Amino acid sequence: MRALLSLLSLMAATVEAASEPVWPLPGNGPFPAEALAEHVQPTAAGTTESALFGCVRNNGRRFHEAIDLGPQLERKRGRATDLVRAVHDGRVVHVNRLAGNSSYGKYLVLEHASLVPAVYTLYSHLAVIAKELVEGDRVRAGQRLGIMGNTAGGYRIPLARAHLHFEVGLRLSDNFQDWYDRQRFGSENPHGNYNGMNLVGLDPLLYFGAYHRNEAEQPLHVLERFPAAAIVHVAVSRRPDFLRRYPSLELDGCAESTRAGWAIHFTAWGLPVAFRGLTGEQLRGVRGRGEISVVAVDANEAGKYACRDLVERTDEGRWRLGDGGRQVMELLFLP
Repeated sequence: MRALLSLLSLMAATVEAASEPVWPLPGNGPFPAEALAEHVQPTAAGTTESALFGCVRNNGRRFHEAIDLGPQLERKRGRATDLVRAVHDGRVVHVNRLAGNSSYGKYLVLEHASLVPAVYTLYSHLAVIAKELVEGDRVRAGQRLGIMGNTAGGYRIPLARAHLHFEVGLRLSDNFQDWYDRQRFGSENPHGNYNGMNLVGLDPLLYFGAYHRNEAEQPLHVLERFPAAAIVHVAVSRRPDFLRRYPSLELDGCAESTRAGWAIHFTAWGLPVAFRGLTGEQLRGVRGRGEISVVAVDANEAGKYACRDLVERTDEGRWRLGDGGRQVMELLFLP
């Protein structure tokens, strides 16, 4: 694991610096740990942790892929008034103005193509989305996107718990609708590739913190800091569209003409952070085309996000993909 991550670190050191991200709400962030309670909005459980990234919901059984930031400005008639701002320069790729269409309520997604890799940011539960914004628009860091709110679909967020659900991460597939249709969920997907199931985030506090401490000049510098919880080998020779979007995550490997599969490094919550092409002789634990093998696991790291079910032990004590891991691999390698 360390050798591959060292290569990723070397690649990160060669990318040019980008502008430091802008905190999405008025004021500056990130903030010290002792001030978290003043800046986040907990769930009904009332614990600060319930507003943070990770397995923090339903007694650790449900994953929260964001940070929930609470109002910092004076309310009007009980409603939050905080303006929500773009974190980086970017492009509007999805706008959902109909709250009932998503558990995110009214939300929008930006992609930041000038960054390495080109992360997305997601801003949800908005009361209002700036009326002038449409898909394809360019935005500048710090530009007004909307107003914090409590909108949601299928449930009601009390006014007293209005907040901004903020995500930053990567998109798994360009063909999400194909995967979605195969699942027969029984409901439409009005969000295309920007459905939350196709987005894998990273901890926003770690993201901003790395920039703030001058430890990162690009998202790649943040990603290379995450330890690999699992390494997976897959016997699929084609390059996934994920790597067409994020070529900086592909490490030096075999020539394309001899590639029989891939080694993929995953964080414990299922974010793929490194890919390396392998010859047939280098593939381990796979016999036929399309087979997947878990070749290494850091059990302590994987256990930190057990609710994501990236990997699991068999009765014989071997490791295999869990439900969460299988879903990510399906989306990465859609035929």
